[in-house]
Amino acid sequence: MSEFDELAERVAGLECGGADTHVLDARPDPFVVAAALAMRTTRIRLVVPVDTADVHPYTVARRLAALDKISDGRVSWAPHDTDPRRRAESVRIVRALLGSWQPGAVVNDTAAGVHVDTSRVLPVRIAGAFWATDSALDVPAGPQGIVPVVDVAVVEPA
Repeated sequence: MSEFDELAERVAGLECGGADTHVLDARPDPFVVAAALAMRTTRIRLVVPVDTADVHPYTVARRLAALDKISDGRVSWAPHDTDPRRRAESVRIVRALLGSWQPGAVVNDTAAGVHVDTSRVLPVRIAGAFWATDSALDVPAGPQGIVPVVDVAVVEPA
């Protein structure tokens, strides 16, 4: 049995036992692991740790949007950083990017050949001390819209 299969079995067992949240390890890539676990579970919330010193907020937002769709809205993220200012700036940008697609932006009108109402996709223009972005997210957010931020210090260990 692979390490992933053992982890998937353990998380599925936690879910069956009534656990509602599982915090993933930072390594290997927690987004990939969460996507795979989402396919093997149905209710448990998967918390993805993100080092905001190493990953641009745009990349975080894009990966969270995809994972939110894959998990059917069962993902949260736990940003961590040695610099609390950089962490806060990253969270602010990720939230803005995930909110850049307004309700009704996805039209999917095949007859008219319109997939997106671009007037409902708002650019995010933030130039912070650590990160900058000057565009909307290139994909719509998932079912939660803005993926919740979790402080792992207050999440009960599963």
